[in-house]
Amino acid sequence: MTETEKLITDLKKAVKFARSQDGSLDYYKVNDELAKLFERSSDSSKSLANAIFDYWEKEHVTSSKSFVEGNEPTEDNIRLLGAFNAFLNKSDELEELVSIEDWREIGVLVNYEAEDMEIGELTELMSILVDHGAI
Repeated sequence: MTETEKLITDLKKAVKFARSQDGSLDYYKVNDELAKLFERSSDSSKSLANAIFDYWEKEHVTSSKSFVEGNEPTEDNIRLLGAFNAFLNKSDELEELVSIEDWREIGVLVNYEAEDMEIGELTELMSILVDHGAI
């Protein structure tokens, strides 16, 4: 099992547990746990991981129709969060799930966090972003 697969499994377990508590899912009761799992599994800076998680939450979870219906995060969105984590870990796993818009926004977030990152990490992440046309 890869690190990305493990994260996705852990995220699904957290959602399943939260859903079992009330019989339905209140995203705001599980989002802190999801954020912590995402941050801990990232090889990148905590501030970049948090920024990417916040982007995912805003753009893919709380703005979706499924959110209003109490069905977020969906399995697709959990897998997308796994893809974002793979990027932070310099892996190409699940990169096909990431849209060009997502790559561009991640590029903006990396640029914003760049001064607090080690040069080697920044270089690797920027190389991935260039490969995906984000920069």
